[in-house]
Amino acid sequence: MAALSEKAAAVFGRWCRPCDQAPPKLHIYNSLTRSKVPFFPIDPSGQRVTMYVCGPTVYDAAHLGHARTYLQFDVIRRILRDVLGYDVVYVMNVTDVDDKIIVRSQERGITPEALAREWERKFLEDMTALGVERPSAMPRVTEYVPEIVSFVETCVKNGFAYEDRGSVYFDTKAFEQKGHDYGKLCPENVGNEGLMAEGEGKLASQTFTKRDERDFALWKASKPGEPTWPSPWGAGRPGWHIECSAMIEHTIGHGGPIDIHGGGVDLKFPHHDNELAQQEAFCNCRQTVNYFAHTGHLHIRGLKMSKSLKNFITIRQALEGVDGLEGVRPSTMRIMFCLVQYNAPCDYSDNMCGAASESFDRAACRRRGGWRSSHAVDATRGASMASLRPHDSLRASTAHRRDTPSPLHRTQARERARHGEEVPRVLPQRRRGAASGR
Repeated sequence: MAALSEKAAAVFGRWCRPCDQAPPKLHIYNSLTRSKVPFFPIDPSGQRVTMYVCGPTVYDAAHLGHARTYLQFDVIRRILRDVLGYDVVYVMNVTDVDDKIIVRSQERGITPEALAREWERKFLEDMTALGVERPSAMPRVTEYVPEIVSFVETCVKNGFAYEDRGSVYFDTKAFEQKGHDYGKLCPENVGNEGLMAEGEGKLASQTFTKRDERDFALWKASKPGEPTWPSPWGAGRPGWHIECSAMIEHTIGHGGPIDIHGGGVDLKFPHHDNELAQQEAFCNCRQTVNYFAHTGHLHIRGLKMSKSLKNFITIRQALEGVDGLEGVRPSTMRIMFCLVQYNAPCDYSDNMCGAASESFDRAACRRRGGWRSSHAVDATRGASMASLRPHDSLRASTAHRRDTPSPLHRTQARERARHGEEVPRVLPQRRRGAASGR
């Protein structure tokens, strides 16, 4: 971790540990503290776990960054439920109104709703192809606008937001003056103009006067041709960050904290930091998420995935094959991501695909009692972490920061040893790149 400034260090790591329920079943790397901590659910019985993961902004095809994030959280959910025995309530939102959706719909000459429904359907098809189970609930932003308006009204009433020309903005200075910490996840990025501008969107108003440069939109006055909903401040639409805060509150939060909040590492600031501020402003409390989990960056052959670099790969292209990379089975992709710690960088390359394919083939051989063609194996079942028996070594690994690489590497080593082959080592990947994206 890079050295933090004195001001940032004063904010970072302020976390209230939940009540102990000894002994803990799980230790988790918590992005709030950037350290491994014991996991204790909020549920007094210790059985129910609430988990919210930021879902897609449905304006374009889902790419490999999305695949990594949602496959990893599918695995985490299965470990919590099928290995550790928790009753998991998993909510993932769908952002179906947003600056990117509006801009793309105008480019194509269709309504934002039509565009969002098209790409939402294709996203769900991609998740099905990857063997990702549906969340317990998938709320759309457009289905929760009245709740979002009410949430914003409460923030204004509590003195944490202000209206300007039909839009409403979060008041970061007032938030700090009342004893709250802004930027808990990434205090070193607070004030980063590029990240803050990206969080406000391409259609952000340039006519208002912010009280503080860190302030961000909760409610946006709509321009001609944009979707609108009624509000006390006039016709408008939700800002990006507010949607998750309101949907968490009305699905699994209900005035208190949730257990786990997840997403790609690129969402830490400003999105997740702004979410935390909004939720604390709404409930007048100090902690609304007990554990944050972020999937690491994804690279394509060592480089950041980017359309400008011409290495941008959609999920469908990855399954079918593109740019010299052979098409991969869903099982191979799942195992490939599990060969790397979920919060570490991952390189999508021939080497990693080969290692994952070999892991699957050898596991299939062991399950079937002999060597068979990989095409004869049920890919989804074979790749599911839930299909691994919850023996002691798996329990020990998954209880240690939800470690999926260790049991898979041990399985590789055992199978190679049985056949008298050399056991290769998959080197850790440390380069930075692109994560889930929006």
